[in-house]
Amino acid sequence: MAEDDNDPESREAEERRRSFEEGEAWLQRSLKESERDRMLALRRLVGFYRCHDRPERSEAYLDRLLATTADPDQHAWDFLVLGQMMERSDEYGYAMDYYRRGLALGAGSEWTRYFLHNNLGYCLNHFGRHAEAEPLCRAAIAIDPEPFNAHKNLGVALEGQGCYAQAIPCYLRAARTSPQDPRALGHLEALIARHPELTVEWPDLPAKVAECRTLAEDAARFERSRARQSGGSGHPGTADSEGNAASVVPLPVGQRADDGE
Repeated sequence: MAEDDNDPESREAEERRRSFEEGEAWLQRSLKESERDRMLALRRLVGFYRCHDRPERSEAYLDRLLATTADPDQHAWDFLVLGQMMERSDEYGYAMDYYRRGLALGAGSEWTRYFLHNNLGYCLNHFGRHAEAEPLCRAAIAIDPEPFNAHKNLGVALEGQGCYAQAIPCYLRAARTSPQDPRALGHLEALIARHPELTVEWPDLPAKVAECRTLAEDAARFERSRARQSGGSGHPGTADSEGNAASVVPLPVGQRADDGE
């Protein structure tokens, strides 16, 4: 037996190497075997190499991805999806880079531009850069005021700057718009718990929160009922970027692929 076989660091390094090689082989095979999904395979390779700290390879495959079309709208979409992939790998710094590159194009559908602004704002909030996040969230709302995401993230940005009273209507709107996603309500309840004096300025706030809690509970019951009928898990998705399984890439050992807050 080799001298370092029982060394935890050596075992972990070997596991990481094996995980990388298996993931790389699978993705390279996908690229060769599926011309129809070539862009998807290229996006996965870009994200895979970035997550595994191979930036040169990642950028090389990004160049190949962007070369598949001259359409700037498609390029903006690609950067959005790549940012989503990085968020799911907890690589928020890389996600911010892709979102910024997508925004710099000044292209994309309304939906794409909404989520490029919203998701960059979300990532900035993640790093506590709330003053920078605020205008991005407001820009997303200006593009489309209907989705809950940017209202929630604007609330986080305002709360992070100490603007508690201004954050409340943002959380309320997000909680009412999407009761199946409990995050905005959670932020609001936590804010009130930390600052109970807010109920003096907003005397009807407890009733509004109770209304949102009822909506959330009804939505959760509906999801559970639907899951029982379909055989699913009953847990609604919570991705700010609302991506899909096609965005998933094999991750380095020890990283988790969840949707974040």
